Amino acid sequence: MNDALNSVERSMILIALKRRNGNITAASRDLGIIRQSLIYRMKRLGIERPE
Repeated sequence: MNDALNSVERSMILIALKRRNGNITAASRDLGIIRQSLIYRMKRLGIERPE
């Protein structure tokens, strides 16, 4: 079950980042979480920060 939740969370983050052209602040706003939480989740899920 944990793998399924991680997969869904990863997909949501990637979609939000793509929609906002890699802008972490805007993506976190779309997801309803604070920016630092998004960065933490990205690190935990192995998602690279956009340059």
